[in-house]
Amino acid sequence: MSGCGWRGGAARAGRSGRDAAAAAGQEGVRRGRLGSLEPGVISDHFIKALKSIPAFCPQFHLALQSGSDGVLRRMGRRYDTARFQAAVRHIRAAYEDAAVTTDVIAGFPGETEDEFLETLAFCEGMGFARIHVFPFSPREGTPAAAMPGQLPESVKRERVRRLIRVGGECARMYHQNQIGRKRQVLLEEQRPDGIWKGYTPDYVLTLVEPGTACGRGRIVDVRMDRVVREGVFGVVVE
Repeated sequence: MSGCGWRGGAARAGRSGRDAAAAAGQEGVRRGRLGSLEPGVISDHFIKALKSIPAFCPQFHLALQSGSDGVLRRMGRRYDTARFQAAVRHIRAAYEDAAVTTDVIAGFPGETEDEFLETLAFCEGMGFARIHVFPFSPREGTPAAAMPGQLPESVKRERVRRLIRVGGECARMYHQNQIGRKRQVLLEEQRPDGIWKGYTPDYVLTLVEPGTACGRGRIVDVRMDRVVREGVFGVVVE
């Protein structure tokens, strides 16, 4: 277990289903979330363990890094895009409302334009709820820092921008799919303008108007009304 922290009544656990069960089973924990996972962790046994946790929130952060098998091999990753896809299918078969988020690195040494286009296409096809994008940054003493084909910073910045655009579209589509549904939202904080901010179990940031049912740490039923820049604006169903 990589550690367990607290946020608005939610527990964050490490990589194993057993760790998640232990963390989410603590007194007062109403929502438990996993930390970052590798695709190889996802298995029938792992999913079964998560299914036994009433407080578990189906947000899965799977580290992709690249949507090109050639780049993944150079990175030394222990999976390819087919294995990643299989893990996501496994998750979505078990959790209809699962949010799958990921990390992607732009401009790894030797990454060609065609390989980068493979990554863009893969991300578009996976329907991620959120994509965290990072430019490759060489660290002294690591194999990647000594690899040939180091890309100019200008190329990395341009690829980051393109990935961020794709990530924004994926997030908007995920949020759009929430509209019209009734979801349970854990309210975390009230903004200076009175609007409450909270999250659904699959970590959709939700904004609601103040009302008698609202309060920090409360879980309220919300009808998801419209997509906004931050996430989704909803109406509390009292």
